[in-house]
Amino acid sequence: MTDAFLEILILAAVAGFVFMRLKGVLGTRVGRENPEEWGFGAPSGKPGPAADRAEAAPGLPPELGVDPASPAGRALILGLEADSEFDPADFMRRAGDAYEYILLAFEHGEKDDLRPLLAPNVYQSFSHVIDDRTQKGVVVEARLVRILATELKDARFDPATREMQMDVRFEAELISAARDAAGAVVQGDPTQPRVISDLWTFSRRLGDADPNWLLVATGD
Repeated sequence: MTDAFLEILILAAVAGFVFMRLKGVLGTRVGRENPEEWGFGAPSGKPGPAADRAEAAPGLPPELGVDPASPAGRALILGLEADSEFDPADFMRRAGDAYEYILLAFEHGEKDDLRPLLAPNVYQSFSHVIDDRTQKGVVVEARLVRILATELKDARFDPATREMQMDVRFEAELISAARDAAGAVVQGDPTQPRVISDLWTFSRRLGDADPNWLLVATGD
């Protein structure tokens, strides 16, 4: 086996690992993959007939903690009626994985991994910060210790465009430190975790074959 062929095999294995990690977290649809088999916010194998889902919709999954009579509850019910495969409870179960993946990709400056997961305006903002760090020779070391809480704060559905937006509050413990070109810590602490809180908005047009949700807004 030649060195060149061995290098190709190694690169292919690394690329395959990154692709599967991304696909499992956010459900980016490629080729003829079946979106029912994977994906952040994608169908979770529960019964799919529209009549069954519509009948269950008024109660909403109790783990969401959403009052069906509230604006968010009414938006979720409209989404369930518009798309029998929309599963807000499954969305919330997978939201923490998406948060960790995007957060660490940003901290580590992995722009290529971020691009398909973010709306253009969010990508531009993240990219600007990453480029600024690169120009200054700053490298970030980061590790998510644990997610303390994941809470659905609000939901909005536009029947005209079929766009569903979900506002999710994340609280987590993060160890993060920025080092300059000489290796000195210029921000953060490489040993002590700190509690962070983020409010992220994810969006998807219900009924689309692509189960991918995009991060369209961030806040504190």
